[in-house]
Amino acid sequence: ARGIGGSIADGRLRAGLAEGEGNFHATFEQAAVGIVHTSIDKRYLEVNQKFCEMTGYSREELLGMKTSQIAHPDDQADDLAHHRLLFANRIETYSGEKRYLRKDGSMFWARRTVSLARDGNGNPMYFIRVIEDVTERKATEGSYHATFDRAPIGIMHNSLDSRILQVNPKLCEILGYTREELLTMTLADIIQHDYQGIEKEKFHKPMLSGEIEHFSSERPFVRKDGSIVWVNRHISLVRDDAGQPLYFLRTVEDISDKKSMADQLAQERQLLRTVIDAIPDRIFVKDREGRFLLQNTANLKVRGLERHDDIVGKTVFDIYPPALAEQRDAEDRAVIESGLPLINREGQTYFGDAEKREREIRWHLTSKIPLRDATGQIYGIAGINRDITERKRSELQLQESERFAKSTIDALSKHLCVLD
Repeated sequence: ARGIGGSIADGRLRAGLAEGEGNFHATFEQAAVGIVHTSIDKRYLEVNQKFCEMTGYSREELLGMKTSQIAHPDDQADDLAHHRLLFANRIETYSGEKRYLRKDGSMFWARRTVSLARDGNGNPMYFIRVIEDVTERKATEGSYHATFDRAPIGIMHNSLDSRILQVNPKLCEILGYTREELLTMTLADIIQHDYQGIEKEKFHKPMLSGEIEHFSSERPFVRKDGSIVWVNRHISLVRDDAGQPLYFLRTVEDISDKKSMADQLAQERQLLRTVIDAIPDRIFVKDREGRFLLQNTANLKVRGLERHDDIVGKTVFDIYPPALAEQRDAEDRAVIESGLPLINREGQTYFGDAEKREREIRWHLTSKIPLRDATGQIYGIAGINRDITERKRSELQLQESERFAKSTIDALSKHLCVLD
């Protein structure tokens, strides 16, 4: 009975071993990565189908070949240091990337992980190499590095505690430092003292908590020579696959010229404002829809307004009675549609309270010209009203004096005729 039981147990053991061996071969052959066994002197002893597909060689061609025969000539680095560590049981595996040559002469990048198989007594038998084709990933990395290095704006990686981890050539150019110099520095070394940390609360914790993804602002950076360069910086947080923060990514655009131009424009606008506010004539600018864009102080005062915002964005329908507003709006539209200026149109405006009969008539000459952009398109009108009330009153007085004198002379003439 014991003999029968032993035979059954032996059979089950052999069946289990056969099944295990079958599973091993199935795994070996159907693996999505290349698996090879190489001898201690670096000859292929066993290769799986995936490795054959990767190299373009058949199993029969590979078996017996030396590993150096399909390694890229520039990657024939000696692995003796790693091998010694494996033989000495100092390490169990080592990994690295190298290039292989296919049978047709083309090249592919592979990541290989190498371990050493031993017999029951611990003696080295052969190397086990797991080989993964990483050509696409290397191409992506190459594209990323090319983009990083050739980007027309500065790019920086900095740690969560503000150490500079990586920079591209453009950032070095903007700041005047070498890459090696910047990698020994922190953000505090390049941000002007008065601006350090004043916006950190706006992005640091909110980004780490996931509340915001991006943050942008303008900042003065300090160049190596001590000069100031204004930049527009865009900050985002890079995380690993598990969502853990790795580092901050900053893109840095030199806007010194734009900043200088903006300052110059601001000065010119202030000068323009000073000039037009000093002119006693009423000046205004409207867009195509008739909304006021700009007016001078004289135009404000005549309407009893104090602030420019009191009229900006409004139209004549917000200022004049309906009939007069329709007239002025039609006049504006005629200038815009025809593209022809209106010069010295004489008119009058009533000011004061009509119900209290305290209205005053003011006379003016109005000129309006179409405003054109760089393409010649009309985007609005500019107008000027010149008050001619005193002149008009003088003319009316003169006319009245002339009529009085004429009527007096006529009356005297008739009286003399009667006496005769």
